[in-house]
Formats: sequence, C-alpha cells, structure tokens
Amino acid sequence: SYQDELILPDLGLHKDQIYRWRAHANIIFGLESTTNNYLSEQLEHQLTPIDSAALIHYLHKIALQDPDSGAISKIINIARAHPRNPAVIMQLALSLQDSSPQNAMKSLQSVLVHNPFSKTPAIAFCQILLAIIAFDMQEYELAIQAVESALEFWQDEPTWHSLAAQIYKKNIDTTAATDHLLKASKLAPEEISYLLELGKIYF
Repeated sequence: SYQDELILPDLGLHKDQIYRWRAHANIIFGLESTTNNYLSEQLEHQLTPIDSAALIHYLHKIALQDPDSGAISKIINIARAHPRNPAVIMQLALSLQDSSPQNAMKSLQSVLVHNPFSKTPAIAFCQILLAIIAFDMQEYELAIQAVESALEFWQDEPTWHSLAAQIYKKNIDTTAATDHLLKASKLAPEEISYLLELGKIYF
C-alpha cells in the first residue's frame, strides 16, 4: 500500500508517511479495535524504529486482552530488528515486564550498554523502567544505579525522586531516601504523600 507519489511536492510528503502517521495516531488514541488487523497491515512493511515501537505498543494491548493471541512472539520478532534502539526496547520491556521481568531487565541493560553516552528522553525512560523492574525484583543496587542515571538527565521529575527514595529506604539508606523525598516535595509541594513518607522516616 506504500507509494512514492508526492502528496505535497513542496514539503516532500509521500503517501507512505501519511499512512504511518495515521497508524501511529490510531495507536496513541486507541481509535482501532484490538481485534482489527488494520494497524498491523499498515505497518508490516519497511518498519522504521518508530513504526516498530508503535506496533509493539499496539500488540502489547492485544496481549493484555488475550494472552494466547501470540502477540508477545510477534513483539519479540519485531524488536529483534532494532536491538539498539531505546524506544523499541523500552516498548519491548513494557510488554515483558509482568510476564518475564528478567528478560525485560536484560533487554534494557543491553540497550543501555550500546548507548553509553546518549542523553535523550528515551534513554532516561529506559533507565527509570529498569529501576522499577529491578526494584520489584529486589535488586536494589541495580535499581539505585538506574534511577540515579535517569535523574542525571531529568532532575525535576518528583515521581522519580520518590521512586529513588523508596529504593534507598529498602536498601537501608535513610539519608539518601530523605534527600530524594525533600527534592520531590519541593518540586511538587501539593503532593502530601511525599511529606507523609518523610514523616515515617523522621518518626
């Protein structure tokens, strides 16, 4: 269905770009039923990393509704084409987080190893997702390293500081936990839960 014909010659806009954007929008806003193969058909050829990330997200929704749909296998196959792309691997990890957290964690660690100097939102999100999964698996040192790396990029996200505080508290480091809760409460003074957590530490 992809065509090279220019829709808007002045902008160099091709029909295939229109199809891709429409498919991405349908995924984001949930305009297509998960029982409809329309989106898969739209994106099944010449997948770019953005296409792959969008399609994985779509298939993840199918997997949540029907675990026997085979969607997870399709997700893994799609992700193999872009093993070093943070956006693709982040969507892969989100899909595997509940059913296979160890594999989700390994995928995130791999993409971070291959992008050691990258400072982008996608990398920061990979770091915070790694922190969440590692925390759930009680791998606190890894969780601390990941959340601190994410905060190096995005220092003004209160929920990330709150997560850091939870991890440090579990790792018996109340000083670091307090520091992050103070930062979280300063960034979001209306959020009373941060103050309540501080109170638990103080008293």
